[in-house]
Amino acid sequence: MRALIADYVATTQQTSPRQPLDRVAVKVDGVLKIVRTADVDWRETDGNYIRLHVGGTSHLIRMTAASIEPQLDPRSFIRIHRRYIVNVDRIVEVQPWFAGDAIIVLRNGAKLRLSRTYRERLHNRIGVRAEVAEPAVP
Repeated sequence: MRALIADYVATTQQTSPRQPLDRVAVKVDGVLKIVRTADVDWRETDGNYIRLHVGGTSHLIRMTAASIEPQLDPRSFIRIHRRYIVNVDRIVEVQPWFAGDAIIVLRNGAKLRLSRTYRERLHNRIGVRAEVAEPAVP
């Protein structure tokens, strides 16, 4: 019987696609508040914690970036640095910086570092062509 249940669970997990995380519970003054994932501007790692930046406030939750990233909708969120996962809808500007890195400017004015490791993934996600990304040198 136990084997049948394990087979059923394994089969349903493989055939039913996992829904992206759409809400996160955060503790504020001893009360659990629900934060919609779509309202999060960016996530920042802080050891074994994630700091959610929502508007002018931030919330600390005990979760690692490695555990939360696969749960996020890849159409809405993208990793831009080992410390940052950003809501793509909040990005308004990408400014070149040093050694292939860049600065991402968000709607609220926040500036985050885009490392060259994640640059190509972001460019593909937002539809940047190679000739736009790297200006020609005369």
